[in-house]
Amino acid sequence: LACPDGVAPAAGAAGRPASAPAEPKRQRLVGLDMLRGLTMVVMLVVDYTGGCFPGIDHAPWDGVHLADFVMPFFLWVSGVSMSISLRVRPGQTRASVFGTAMKRAIRLFLLGVFLQGPVLQVHEGLPIINWDLGALRWMGILQRIAIVFAIVAAVQLFVPELPSARQRLGAAELLPGRDRATACSRGFGVGVFRPAAAKWAAVLAVWAVGTVLTYGVRPPASWPGCAAEVFTCTAGAEGAGTCAAPDDEAQLKSMGCSGPGFLDSWVMGVRHCYVQGSASGVWPPVFAFDPEGLVTTLSAVPVMFLGLHVGRVYGAVKEPLPCLAHWTALGAVAVAAGMAMSTWVPLNKRLWSPSYGLFTGGLATLTYAAFFAAVDAAPQRPDSAAAG
Repeated sequence: LACPDGVAPAAGAAGRPASAPAEPKRQRLVGLDMLRGLTMVVMLVVDYTGGCFPGIDHAPWDGVHLADFVMPFFLWVSGVSMSISLRVRPGQTRASVFGTAMKRAIRLFLLGVFLQGPVLQVHEGLPIINWDLGALRWMGILQRIAIVFAIVAAVQLFVPELPSARQRLGAAELLPGRDRATACSRGFGVGVFRPAAAKWAAVLAVWAVGTVLTYGVRPPASWPGCAAEVFTCTAGAEGAGTCAAPDDEAQLKSMGCSGPGFLDSWVMGVRHCYVQGSASGVWPPVFAFDPEGLVTTLSAVPVMFLGLHVGRVYGAVKEPLPCLAHWTALGAVAVAAGMAMSTWVPLNKRLWSPSYGLFTGGLATLTYAAFFAAVDAAPQRPDSAAAG
């Protein structure tokens, strides 16, 4: 039996907006709070000690270090939260809900530009505002989250669902006393996939575009990022900068001669990317790469949608053991698929390789399942608050 996400209708039987019924209080998902907190702790550890311990800082290119789990875990947690908050309630339309989501995404994007642009800078110990639009970094961590959030919200709200088994057979086909949650739990929430099949297809299409652009586009031989010798460039306080030999030339060549580096340099502009380089050792830079660039951001969409799916399963099943069985199986399959794929497409956070997305998304699912089993699967606590 398939289990749709139960989007509420926008109007009553007479065509007038229905009054919103009082929603029952939900048990707060403490396991989700724990996973969010763990991710923030890891982020702080990476920020303050990553430069001292290579295994903690980001992997130079292929491979995964501790820091490389932070971004996908944040995306995944955001997806679970969307399954709770992104709903069309009585009296609302999908367009109005999407408009609210877009306002949130735009605010997050602008905050990222302000913090990582960097509009806000520190010069000689004092904060200053720098409005150099010619060298503003458009993409960053918060900007990536904002773009992925907007894409997932559009898919969730506007891509239609397939008819569920209940809709195809009619409510009379259900056994007496057998509600949707009970029917879903007997199938361990597998039926949640069917109504969302078109949504999954849309998400995978976005992922496919990102993957093809990442691995299918090759810079021309004349591209400076593919030169025999490359130099890293750093802007100075007055705008002009210097170029010097990089600490890791192989890493700079891998970034500069990649499809995302080539495309992001053309689309956003060399001066608007995070890593900038030169083939002559002379300013200005002529090629660039951004670890949170536009191209690789498309490949990150499935991780957030996977988190949204996990939340949908909980909303449909509502019983701990079937949910845990579904999440554990799903997470284990994703991790195994990512590891298997990594034998020919290495784990790579900077390119957001398919193996990396599967592996980290699956690991986030398994980690949350463990937290859920430890704190949320127990009998409900009397001091439970609303879900968050």
